[in-house]
Amino acid sequence: MEREYRVLSRLWRAFPLAPRAFHYCADPAVMGKPFFVMERRHGVVVRNEWPSSFDEGPERKRTVATSLVDALADLHAIEPSSVGLDELGRPVGFVERQITGWSRRWDRAKTREVAAMDAVGKRLAQQIPTPQRATILHNDYKLDNTMVGVDGSLVAVFDWDMATLGDPLVDAGTMLAYWAQPDDPTYLVFGANAVAIGSVMPKDEVRERYAARSGLDLGQIAFYEGLALFRIAVIIEQIYARYVAGQTSDERFAAFEPLAPMLAEAAVTRLR
Repeated sequence: MEREYRVLSRLWRAFPLAPRAFHYCADPAVMGKPFFVMERRHGVVVRNEWPSSFDEGPERKRTVATSLVDALADLHAIEPSSVGLDELGRPVGFVERQITGWSRRWDRAKTREVAAMDAVGKRLAQQIPTPQRATILHNDYKLDNTMVGVDGSLVAVFDWDMATLGDPLVDAGTMLAYWAQPDDPTYLVFGANAVAIGSVMPKDEVRERYAARSGLDLGQIAFYEGLALFRIAVIIEQIYARYVAGQTSDERFAAFEPLAPMLAEAAVTRLR
């Protein structure tokens, strides 16, 4: 909570899509836990389905896609020191720590052996690219962490609790991992119960647009997409492990059983 407040109380000056945070209260006696007061934005969060008004033509959906890509490139263009966030994280070695950390989480959470997950972890550790620069990372950038207006353009980006400093292509890889196209194996994971934005703009165009706007070389973007798929697989397995252990009785989580292996196989394919 305090980290998110720190980001949002400063970032709005250079990134208007970040709602401004006005006040942080650390005293749990006020509301039972720490909280902060944030600027309100008006729009819709697109998650399980498109708003009915977006079905009238492809223009609004297309605007959502272009706005999502452009906003990420604009975030990565901000000099962290210009908004007082140059000490938000430790960019040196960030990707290596991500691989090590998520590999350890997998070892603790896995409910069965998945050879593809082990293979992905090893390949990632052996293929770490040299970062082109260090930027502010959202660190969980995807469509349903944003809000769109009536014309489809973004009006806000939410959920900054994991924001840090690091290689900007980590964010780009996350965006692409969730950007499932109908012919992607991950479509069964990300397209079944959520809006599949890959049917609006193909991934090739996403890469080209982000590269052109950010000025970054995406020659090794497959690594970052593989890393994102690996990370998402671990998160899903952590949830499934809680179900297997009887820590939750929600039967919806039973359907999570095949998802980590599916994402691991997709990651293997991306890293070839």
